[in-house]
Amino acid sequence: MNVTLIGGISRLAPHYTQAAKASGHRLTIFTRYEKGMELRMGSADVLVLFTDHVSHSARAHALDVARSKGILLIQAHSCGISTWKACLQSLVPAEAQLVRA
Repeated sequence: MNVTLIGGISRLAPHYTQAAKASGHRLTIFTRYEKGMELRMGSADVLVLFTDHVSHSARAHALDVARSKGILLIQAHSCGISTWKACLQSLVPAEAQLVRA
């Protein structure tokens, strides 16, 4: 499953990537707003938004893209590794539904 993470802390990016890989997910990370990020988000199956460490404009842009492209959105306030792993664990039932459809 392709997962896009928006927000978080740059120095934790290797840990986010490691946890995603261990769960069998492909990960794209944006720790801040970047031009053209909607093009890279378009291939995402799930968008995880850490609202604690992201600008208001990046959050609004991510919400618009998720709504317009029908991407599953998960929002979490904290951006720690435990929260990230919990978000990945919550994807297990979503994956089962995607496989059935």
